[in-house]
Amino acid sequence: MDEPETIFTRAEDRILYEEYRSAKRAQFEADDEARRYREREHAARLQREEREHRAELEKEQLRLKEAASERSAERWRKAGPWVCLALLLAIVALGTGAAFFVRVADVPTRGQALDEEGIAGPVRFLGIPDKATRVVYVLDRSGSMAGEPLQLAKAELIASLESLQSNQQYQVIFYNTEATAMRLDGENDALYSASDVNRTKTRQYVNGIVADAGTNDLPAILKALSFQPEVIFLLTDGEGLTAADLGRIRQSNRSDARIHCVRFGIGSELAGGGYIERLAEQNGGTYLYCDSRGFRKG
Repeated sequence: MDEPETIFTRAEDRILYEEYRSAKRAQFEADDEARRYREREHAARLQREEREHRAELEKEQLRLKEAASERSAERWRKAGPWVCLALLLAIVALGTGAAFFVRVADVPTRGQALDEEGIAGPVRFLGIPDKATRVVYVLDRSGSMAGEPLQLAKAELIASLESLQSNQQYQVIFYNTEATAMRLDGENDALYSASDVNRTKTRQYVNGIVADAGTNDLPAILKALSFQPEVIFLLTDGEGLTAADLGRIRQSNRSDARIHCVRFGIGSELAGGGYIERLAEQNGGTYLYCDSRGFRKG
C-alpha cells in the first residue's frame, strides 16, 4: 500500500522529509545486502565442512581397507604351509596310486587360518587384541552417537568381524535406553558362527542401525553376559554406570568374561575414565579413550 501523501506547509519540510525517506531506503538496502552476504558465507562454510567431513570419512575407509588387506595377507601367510602340505600329499597319492584323500575342509581357507593353539582365535576391536571363541560386541547408539561417532563404530565393528575365524562365535548388541541383541534367524537371541553368510547378514543389520534416545549401559552389559562369552567389547560415549552397577556386573560375570571398554569423546580426555574404566579393570579388560573426530586415540 502506498503511503498517504504528506501535506507540507513549507518547502524546507518537504526537502527534509525526502532526505529522510532516502536515508531509510538506503539503510534498508544496506541491511538487506548484509543479510544476503551472511547467508552466502554460512552456505559456503557448510559446504567446506561437508567437504572436510567427506574427506575424513574417505580417509578412514581407506585406512580400514588397508588394514583388512594386511589381515588377509597375514591369514594367507599362516595358511600357506597347510596348502603346500595338502598339495604334496595329493601328488604323493596320485604317484603311488594309494587310496589317500585330502578333504578341502581340512585346509585353511583365506578366512580360516588356523590358530596356533587350536582353541581360541584372535579378535581385535579398535586396536585392543584378545583371543576367544565367544565374543559379544556392545555398542552405544544413543542420540549423542549420531553422525560420525556411530559411523566409525560401525566401521570398526565390521572390520573386527572380518578378522574372525569360522570356529569363533559372536553377537552384536546395540543399545540406548533399551538393549537389543541381533537376531539373524528372526527368532531367538544366539551366538552366531563367523561364517561369510552370517557376516554378510550382520553388515546389513548394522547398516540399518540409527542413533536416538538416551543411554542405559547396565541392561546391555547384563544381556551380553547372558551369552556366557569369553570377551566383551563395550563402546560408549557416556558415563551411565554406578558403583552398585559394577557390583551387579561382577556378580553376573559367571563366565569370567574379559570386558574391554572404549569411550568416544571430542578432543583429549580431560579426566579419568570413571566407572567405565573401573569396569574394565575389575573384569580383566582394557580401557581405551578415542577422539571420535578423525579417530585419534588419546
